[in-house]
Amino acid sequence: MPICEKCAQSDALCETCQKKLDNGEISQLDIKIARLLYELYEKNVLGDPSFERSIELPDFIVIITKSNVSTLIGKGGRVVRILSEKLGKRVRIVKKGSIKEIVNDLVSPARIMGFTTIYSKEGEKQRILIPEADRKKILLKEESIKQVLKQLCGVDAEIKYVG
Repeated sequence: MPICEKCAQSDALCETCQKKLDNGEISQLDIKIARLLYELYEKNVLGDPSFERSIELPDFIVIITKSNVSTLIGKGGRVVRILSEKLGKRVRIVKKGSIKEIVNDLVSPARIMGFTTIYSKEGEKQRILIPEADRKKILLKEESIKQVLKQLCGVDAEIKYVG
């Protein structure tokens, strides 16, 4: 978690966690999510309340975890539903890993047909190939996916629908 257990239990931050907030290592949203997850953990709704950080988008909040995504989704989507209600936005859980794993979590249940690296004068860009038939299955807006990939992986991306 981005904050210590003591800070997750209280309304105040210790000196170390306050420094993280002041330095921009964590955000107010990270603190709010950590406290919500710890509260769910205390109520035995959630097994492992671990998450690394969050990214707030206009239409979603993306929560990045190192552990299993299904833990933060919860049985029948219970945990993610509670988080969505408390945060006032839809929530998407993403496991930190390779760009392919992250994209898969972002566009699921849509399928990914492939990845292509495009080289140009402006630099590298990842092209993500998704079947045209799966376009409507993607919940996040294309710009939101690009923004998450830029923040998490430092990669410029484009989505191309094929077939």
